[in-house]
Amino acid sequence: MPLKNVVTALVLSCLLTACDTVRYDYSNAAAMFAALDTSPDQTEGIIDATSKFLIVSTEANNQLLCRRVKISGPRGQSQRRFCKVKGGDWR
Repeated sequence: MPLKNVVTALVLSCLLTACDTVRYDYSNAAAMFAALDTSPDQTEGIIDATSKFLIVSTEANNQLLCRRVKISGPRGQSQRRFCKVKGGDWR
């Protein structure tokens, strides 16, 4: 694949995802992580003054519990997948 196509693809994907590079953790998104532990799909909540979340879906197997979350904020929208092992922390 020519370099021009690679650069174009990277720029386009960055624009489509609004270059969302915010890292969420228990200290800056406590309500979201609490909801991941206890709330059903379609739960909405507030992360901070400008961002909110929606738990879209849940997937589980013998080893992992994963939840897909849509995050909306000043940089646009993105979807993230948070997973954890039984008794572990969300990552």
